[in-house]
Amino acid sequence: MGWSGAKPLSDSGSVSPTITTAYTLTCSNTTGSGESSVEITVSILTTLTLTVPNGGESWGKGETHNITWTSTGSITNVKLEYSSDSFSTANTIITSTSNNGSYSWTIPDISATTIKIRISDVSNPTINDLSNANFAIFNSKRAFITSGTHNGNIVAWATELGVPNSNGLLAGDNVCQYFADHATPSPLGGTWKVWLSSSQGSPSSRFNQVTVKYVNMNGQTIANDWNDLIDGSIQNAISYDENKQTKITGVWAGTTVNGTYATNENNCLGWTTAEQGNYATCGLSGWVDGNWTHQPSRGFGCPSTFSCSSIYCFEQ
Repeated sequence: MGWSGAKPLSDSGSVSPTITTAYTLTCSNTTGSGESSVEITVSILTTLTLTVPNGGESWGKGETHNITWTSTGSITNVKLEYSSDSFSTANTIITSTSNNGSYSWTIPDISATTIKIRISDVSNPTINDLSNANFAIFNSKRAFITSGTHNGNIVAWATELGVPNSNGLLAGDNVCQYFADHATPSPLGGTWKVWLSSSQGSPSSRFNQVTVKYVNMNGQTIANDWNDLIDGSIQNAISYDENKQTKITGVWAGTTVNGTYATNENNCLGWTTAEQGNYATCGLSGWVDGNWTHQPSRGFGCPSTFSCSSIYCFEQ
């Protein structure tokens, strides 16, 4: 006698959650006469495992990050949610997306250090997984110092990066946006403006004067709000670049501690030249007193990148 079709499997116990499939097995003797059939059920383990974020991450409002996971068994679509209270309440990220192992999420306008993600099978929500531990999302306004450097001709810098450069301040805004959009491991999102001043304007006239915190790229508070930012000192230095790497250097600014244009200064002719004889005042990215933006007794030559080289960028 011999088996035709699939051979029966030994009982290995139940698994849950499972996908079950019934098979009919037919037994016949070698002459083809006298057949009998038996039906068996094969159970296949089905799982979802969230891999990122899995605890300890620090993500900012407006940034884009990939939620990633692995799966076993047959799952067509998954649902993604987040919660700040261990899923006593849940917020939907997307009700259904393909089970392809990754979803690009633009971080919403929330602020909490107790965030978790949940992934579940759309067809069977009992198949799910959560972040192993909490991660953080900040809704504060961020600030960074550019990883890139240039002389005092910010218009030329914008030209080199291939972004609009109609005047020094707008060129600076676009340089900031460029570095935010090209941050690693992922773009920062948001709208960014440069902390520069000229006769065409200053942070005090061009920035949104917000009532939420400013934070550096490490999540440390720079100031509690706009008024705190311009009161003569800051709480923590703006010493992290867009890639969250520490950077201590001189910063092109031409801006007083109250966010206004230092009118008695050349400021590289509105940040349009690096010709000899032109100068600007700079800040120091490692400082928290007024020198973070303005060293009033010192002017630095616009052609040089030795003393000043980067710019501050603030999220709006």
